[in-house]
Amino acid sequence: KSQTQALSMQAVLPVFHLITVIDYCTCQSNLFVCTPIQQHLIFQSVSFIPLISPAITLYNVQPYRIFAENILCLIKNKSSAKIHTISGNYATFKESAL
Repeated sequence: KSQTQALSMQAVLPVFHLITVIDYCTCQSNLFVCTPIQQHLIFQSVSFIPLISPAITLYNVQPYRIFAENILCLIKNKSSAKIHTISGNYATFKESAL
């Protein structure tokens, strides 16, 4: 089920390319005012779409999602790791940023 859902969501991704192509055509045909920001967003959206496809797979396929969550937890735990120092009968705990 999760693989079917992931494939279905990835099958919809070309729609975003269609929107980008329509926007590009309207800029080139001078039907509307085409701003530099709009031109920049056309190319940014084209480069952003390949980033979405693996994210969909990581989110929808359970083994990949578990692996990604474990990796993110390791990164999160490393940033807030505690160093335990034991000297004599006293134990001290210090926050460290590794």
